[in-house]
Amino acid sequence: MQQRTVRWCGAFVGALVASAALLVPCSGCAEAEAGPEEIVFDLNYRGLSGGDDDIRCRHHYGSGPPQGDPTAFYRAVEEAAENLHSVRAPWKMQTLGWVAFEMQGAEPVAAYLDMNRDGALDPEERIGPSDYHEMQKRFSFTTPDFEAVTDDGLVVPYRLQLQVGTWNPDHPQAMWGSLCVWEGEAKVGRKAWSLLLLDGGMDGRFSEFGTDRVVLVPSREMKRKGHLPQDPLSSLVPMGDDYYSVRFEGEADQETFRALLSPYRGETGRIRAAFAGAKEVKVELSDLRIQGVSDPTVHFSLPAKTKETVLPTGRYKIQSGFLSFGTERAMGSHTRFSDGGEVVVTAGETCDLNLGKLRVEVKARDENKRYQRDAKGQTTFKKGTTVHIAQETRGIAGELYGRIYSASDRTNTGPQVRILNAKGKQVESGNMEYG
Repeated sequence: MQQRTVRWCGAFVGALVASAALLVPCSGCAEAEAGPEEIVFDLNYRGLSGGDDDIRCRHHYGSGPPQGDPTAFYRAVEEAAENLHSVRAPWKMQTLGWVAFEMQGAEPVAAYLDMNRDGALDPEERIGPSDYHEMQKRFSFTTPDFEAVTDDGLVVPYRLQLQVGTWNPDHPQAMWGSLCVWEGEAKVGRKAWSLLLLDGGMDGRFSEFGTDRVVLVPSREMKRKGHLPQDPLSSLVPMGDDYYSVRFEGEADQETFRALLSPYRGETGRIRAAFAGAKEVKVELSDLRIQGVSDPTVHFSLPAKTKETVLPTGRYKIQSGFLSFGTERAMGSHTRFSDGGEVVVTAGETCDLNLGKLRVEVKARDENKRYQRDAKGQTTFKKGTTVHIAQETRGIAGELYGRIYSASDRTNTGPQVRILNAKGKQVESGNMEYG
């Protein structure tokens, strides 16, 4: 068996030889209709605190104003509080209706949610702040556990967090996060493993590959709660020296909800990722994520400090990655990339995934077409057309790089633009500003 360390869902898991005879469900788990070689995680719900001593909600989604007419609940809040800002409920939980938060001066002091959906304002539906992040000027409001009804009819236990950013107190910004998990434990040999599911889609399901998030670590690592990495849920996962296929029995709204892992019997190859850049610049590549092409439910995170990674055979495409760069003394700058090309992992062979050799492309589009996926760049426009000019930085694998930040200056350096006529004479120039 080949020795390797593979990261899935952000967890680095060490070498482990799994024997089917040693697979033992965790104590207290109900019997599952599992195959003889399956590892059974019987999942239970838990609301999170949102503090540093618990699993952190790392994905929050912006929320704009609600649509339609104010609800009876919002009218009731208007009678009880002043200086209200209305908020749209999470996009898959519109049954909550209009949500509100109350401002006193430059600070939000309360959030209001119709958790029991009766249209009246009950005392427990006024929620005070649970946390404040001074650097980001962000207040958090965490609900108690309540019975959520999703737009497609799921009735599930749930806990939400509303974050209100006040860096511009005249226009506070609201974001939603899911603050609950389904978790279970199973034993493989003498070692206990913990599996946690987080609702990345905020739709109450927790088991959607690629959308929801997961942590799979030896149970002894759970004491690192606030620092446990989270990655997209995958239908094929590494655990120790073996890969396992993942399936679910039941859902979060059913009496039985289990994750079952069975040994992967397919072939494997190796992938080797490298970044090509200027010799005088030190580069560190990390958090490189790829997704299956033929099976898009497969997601892997490649270890940053491993030269080669063993993977199941197949075609994969680059989803995203993180790049740090600088000098030997200071790695002060960083950027992210996404939308890369494909790589094929062949049985028994090593394939190279080459990144870098950046090139800059400037594209001009009609402003009215800037959000159309098939909109192509143009060099000529009709007089009076509003033109949107965008700069793209891509690498040799087709990966698209985002803004570059440094530790000392997090602002962007705007490019200079020159507009030439058909004869090559400059007719206009200027510096582009961020925003």
